[in-house]
Amino acid sequence: MPLWLPLLVLAVLLTALRFGLSRHAELGVLEVHGGRAVVRRGKLPPRLRQDLDDVLRRAGVQRVRLRVLRAGDAARLEIRPSLGAGTEQQLRNVLGTWPLARLR
Repeated sequence: MPLWLPLLVLAVLLTALRFGLSRHAELGVLEVHGGRAVVRRGKLPPRLRQDLDDVLRRAGVQRVRLRVLRAGDAARLEIRPSLGAGTEQQLRNVLGTWPLARLR
């Protein structure tokens, strides 16, 4: 058996494990396309979604993906692509007003 085959299998298994662990920490995904926000995965409270949508609309964001992740005993926001420091801080401030227990 060639040496690269077990290495390939190991790489695939590690990638699957990493993907599974990242999804385990994920509370929800909000995507904006053409200025319209839609929850793609998870359950985000309607009020939180509205507040995030308000910040994004005021900033004129047309396309972004927001992932709300569990980080210890708080929630963390992952933003792709970057929106600029001011808008990203406003989004983090909105999320920071929500206790993790209400996001689960």
